[in-house]
Amino acid sequence: MAGCCRISFIFGRFYTTVGFMLSALIALIPSFRVVNSVLRLFNNKIGKNVTIHHNVRLVVPFNLSLGDNVTINSDCFVDSRAGVDIGENTMIGRKTSIYTLSHDVDDSSFKSTGKKVFIGKNVVVFPHVIIMPGVKIGDGAVIYPGSVVTREVSPFSKVAGVPAKKVGDREELIAYKLNYKMYWGV
Repeated sequence: MAGCCRISFIFGRFYTTVGFMLSALIALIPSFRVVNSVLRLFNNKIGKNVTIHHNVRLVVPFNLSLGDNVTINSDCFVDSRAGVDIGENTMIGRKTSIYTLSHDVDDSSFKSTGKKVFIGKNVVVFPHVIIMPGVKIGDGAVIYPGSVVTREVSPFSKVAGVPAKKVGDREELIAYKLNYKMYWGV
């Protein structure tokens, strides 16, 4: 293995090992404030009043950006290896999975591919949603339960299904803030 490749391999393993240990620790902490403090030690892109419930699996949380008043409910999986940006006042429902890496099934060597996921502000993602690599979800969008989002979602649209398709529009006046001021949660 060449020197450059060896260093890259070692750094990659260290990076993912630290990310795995950090993710395992975060999943067990029942206090939202403690989770936010731990995340901020490794990542300065965590907004105010962020609520990350227990048993959330964050893969490489260093590439995660969360705006103010973001809530990620329990049992979610967030693969931020290629980057995930979630805008302010956005709620991610229970057991939602966000992916940024995949494999090219048409490549003879089955190479890994990855693209960042962008989720706008004031978005509601209901439970059991799957968001695929490279997806952009516009501000104010609603993703209904069990949907598989494989392509861009326009601002203030409501989408549902497998694959997710537009089923309506959302009112553009959003007057609430996701600020629960809780210290412990399940």
